[in-house]
Amino acid sequence: MGLASQEQIVQKVSERFPTFGYNSNKEKVVWIDFPIEIIIRNKTNSNLFANSASYYGYVKHFDIHHKRWDYRLLYICNKDSIIGYVDNNSYISPGNEKEYLILTRHPMEKKEEFQKIFKNIIDEKSSSMTSSIWKVSSSILSNYQIKYLRRMISNDSIRIKLYSEEKDVHYINIPIDVDKVLPETN
Repeated sequence: MGLASQEQIVQKVSERFPTFGYNSNKEKVVWIDFPIEIIIRNKTNSNLFANSASYYGYVKHFDIHHKRWDYRLLYICNKDSIIGYVDNNSYISPGNEKEYLILTRHPMEKKEEFQKIFKNIIDEKSSSMTSSIWKVSSSILSNYQIKYLRRMISNDSIRIKLYSEEKDVHYINIPIDVDKVLPETN
C-alpha cells in the first residue's frame, strides 16, 4: 500500500490472467502483459485525477564493488495504460475511490530461456488458437513456470501520476505485490 498525504493507493488481488503476445512468423512469444489492479482512495477535500502510470522493471544483481546484492533499473515503460473500469477521465471526488487496471508490457522476444521454459504452452496454444493474444491461467502453468513469471516482476514498481487542486501534479511510487498479481503455488 502506498500512502501520500490524503491519497491512498491499494493494490488488489488481480482477477485477470497474464496475457502472452505471440508472433506466428517468429514462432515466439514476443511480450507478456501482467495486470496490476489498484484502488485509489481520495481522502482530500478536492477532486483527484489519475493521469497516467509508468512501470519500472528491476533486476537483482551482485555489485562487485560494494560486495552486496543490489537492484538495478532494467527499463522504464511510460506507455503502460491506466484504465478505469468506468470513464478514466472522470475525477475521484472527496471521500470516494476508483479502481484502475495497469497493464505492464514485458518484451520477451530475445529471452531464449523463457521460450524454452514455456515451450509446451507455446506449442499447444500456437497450434490450437487462432488468436495471437493468449490469456494464460496459472492453472495450466507448472510451479517452475509460475516461479519464473513471479521472479520477472518481483522487484518492480509503478509510479502513478495524480492531479489535485490542493497539490497540483504529484507522483506516488508503489512496489508491486507479486502475490496479488500471480499467487504463489505450493
